[in-house]
Amino acid sequence: MLRQDEQYRWGVVVDHNANSPVSGGGSCIFLHIWKDANTGTAGCTAMERQNLERIVKWLDPAKNPYLIQMTESQYDSSRKSYKLPKLK
Repeated sequence: MLRQDEQYRWGVVVDHNANSPVSGGGSCIFLHIWKDANTGTAGCTAMERQNLERIVKWLDPAKNPYLIQMTESQYDSSRKSYKLPKLK
């Protein structure tokens, strides 16, 4: 993850399709700093540096965290069953 810019200054490895990998199931997914709000990635989740720094400080691998990504409407309909906080 060597780059000349700051996109990989901080990062989190998402352990996707790592144990008993399925061919075509994707791999090498990271949380990292974005280039900007209008530039996509090749499968990673990118965000502002300050948000990634908050996640890196909060994340505790010993607690076996999960990354769940969904639309805001999916979040709203799943919030109670997953005991998720209200979005601001």
